[in-house]
Amino acid sequence: MKRTTLRTSAIALGVAAALPATGQEWNIGWGGFIHQHVAFGSSEKKTTVGLGDLSLTVEGERGDDDDEYKATIKFVESFADSDIEAGNQLTIAGNSLSTTFANGKLTPAIITALEALQTDEDEFTAYVQVGESDDDPVLFDALHKRINAVNESIDLDGNGMHSNTEIHFTPSITLDSGLTFGATIEFEGDKEGVDQSFISISSETLGTVKIGKHGKTGLGVGAPSVGIGINSGDHHNFIAVDKGSGAMSGTNTSIIGTSDRISYTTPKNALAGFGFGISYAPGGDDGNRKSGFITSKPKADELSDNVDVSMKFEQPFGDAAFALGMRYGTAKKEGATKNPRYIGLGSSVGFGNFTFGGSYADVEGETPADSSSGWNLGASYAMDAWTFGIETYQGEADDGDEHSVSKIAASRNLGPGVAWDIYAIT
Repeated sequence: MKRTTLRTSAIALGVAAALPATGQEWNIGWGGFIHQHVAFGSSEKKTTVGLGDLSLTVEGERGDDDDEYKATIKFVESFADSDIEAGNQLTIAGNSLSTTFANGKLTPAIITALEALQTDEDEFTAYVQVGESDDDPVLFDALHKRINAVNESIDLDGNGMHSNTEIHFTPSITLDSGLTFGATIEFEGDKEGVDQSFISISSETLGTVKIGKHGKTGLGVGAPSVGIGINSGDHHNFIAVDKGSGAMSGTNTSIIGTSDRISYTTPKNALAGFGFGISYAPGGDDGNRKSGFITSKPKADELSDNVDVSMKFEQPFGDAAFALGMRYGTAKKEGATKNPRYIGLGSSVGFGNFTFGGSYADVEGETPADSSSGWNLGASYAMDAWTFGIETYQGEADDGDEHSVSKIAASRNLGPGVAWDIYAIT
């Protein structure tokens, strides 16, 4: 245990947007960004395991009764210091147990000792005393050598550079009807491939429809972020630290990320400050949905039928600017006993040059390792060309894994699209 503090028939409706040969009637928009990071880090990854964290599981038959049982062997420093019934105290020869522990093999000595326990339970726990005063130095030495090996720390000091580059091509045209047709293609500059590729149909009164490869509706609200973001789990790509545990690493979560989907958002603040969004993705980027069509029987654990809905309220109150956001998502997971879902809440408020905000998200999956929650808080202050910020994120999985990161940062605006950022993350 680690504790780290188709015969086929179809009906189809298609919408196509194509650039004319000259492109003169279109607004040939383009953009993108390049973020270049130089980082220096000092960190240590250390797993803390104690004697009580070590255990063995044994399954077998008890004597001539052919009754199946499952027993867990746990190690304690002393029987006297633990609330353990005498019937669950186990004595095993050190040589056989140490060999078992090292090699992961069961021995006749362990089976015999477990069968001798006075219990009728199908599943039970037996305890072995392994302490400084134990008369069995072989057992003691084997277990504590294992503990020392697991608890070795890893030095992650170092420095590095990381680039994050995208080129965005965004042609669009507004027709006499008032509808704007556009296309967005985002090229990844640091790796081959297109990140997002979709068409959009929008108007000031009807809102926006997107069809193609993109993410969920972006109406979330959270803490202001200055410099590199920490509420996403991506900061380990930019600085010399370990990625961390398997716990949830950001509140801006989704069940299926960027994928083929259709989405709709209402015009901004269309309904007394409220905006709404909904998106649907038939499947992820793998398995039977890879080509965008159902091509084979769904595979185990494959995600499909992802629905994301969101709401955002944004309105000034006197000198204060207030925003509130809520998100919900669910999907079908093939073969699972429980389909995944997430909820998210966030708010922010601005007074003059100050902005404060925070968010919370909860993901529920099939197992405790798949279920997690997290929250973030932050504040920023703008002063001329400078913006200063402080932010923290804390996440925890239902199985006990934790993810914790905090940051202070400053950003200096040098001109349109150019800024220097400096930050410290722990």
